[in-house]
Amino acid sequence: MSPLTVIIPTKNRPDALERTVGSILAQSKLPDEWKLIVIDQSAGEESRRRIEAMGLPSLDYMHNPAIRGVSAARNAAMECAEEGIWLFLDDDVVLEPDFIQQLLAVYQQYPEVSGVAGLITNYVHVGTQIWRRTFVRGPFQDERQPIYWRAKELRNSKPIGVRWFTGAAMSFRSVAIGKVRFADTLRTAEDMDFCLRLRAGALVIAPRAGLLHLRSPIGRSQEHWLRQHAHDHVFLYRKHFRKHRIAYCWLLCGYIVAIVGGCVLRLSDKPLRAMCLGIKDVRNGQVKIGRTSS
Repeated sequence: MSPLTVIIPTKNRPDALERTVGSILAQSKLPDEWKLIVIDQSAGEESRRRIEAMGLPSLDYMHNPAIRGVSAARNAAMECAEEGIWLFLDDDVVLEPDFIQQLLAVYQQYPEVSGVAGLITNYVHVGTQIWRRTFVRGPFQDERQPIYWRAKELRNSKPIGVRWFTGAAMSFRSVAIGKVRFADTLRTAEDMDFCLRLRAGALVIAPRAGLLHLRSPIGRSQEHWLRQHAHDHVFLYRKHFRKHRIAYCWLLCGYIVAIVGGCVLRLSDKPLRAMCLGIKDVRNGQVKIGRTSS
């Protein structure tokens, strides 16, 4: 089996990071060749002290507060990672004891697969599901969330094909990544964009590779959901889905419905301002990111 490199970007979350690394060390089976790369953007040294005290057999700890954002941190780690399987984890996940064993088993059983993600078992339905099912159609539909919601039902299923992964727990063959890197100008959607740019092999979720995503509030945006949603999907349309104008126009109709409903219920223009900010975020980053046709 190819060597495994685990990559964890982190910033100001020593408790969460320690718990995540602890769940790696608690795996029932780790490959003979594996390494952990931590890219620490924290101002202080607490995270470094805790992780180095855990006595990992193979650890590259890079502490550099000048690195800005999760994408830039992942890119920095890839530059020093050895060829093999690259597993990207957020610093606030907890892996089930056989997570890595189940993940690597998919690569062995399915050589045509380029990327394997874990199954997040603690995501629940959110209040916008009726809206999403009505207005988020065509290429904008997200296959991941329904899989997470059915985690218990799907645990013994075969790997499930998807178009993109959630950045909290995703892995790839390094040969499939090649020179592709994460777009560090994006606020969010960098994981979806990265997967869409690979253009190589199948991407699957492994239902038997379970984990919790505890979503630490430290450093995480508390903004209205419309800002991130508009940013992600306007960006995806402009860069990847230009041909799907009908689905995009229908999504814009959905934004109007969400804005009107939200403003009436809240007696506030916050939903409108959130969507406008999301679109503005895309415009501010689009010059650096560029566009591709598909």
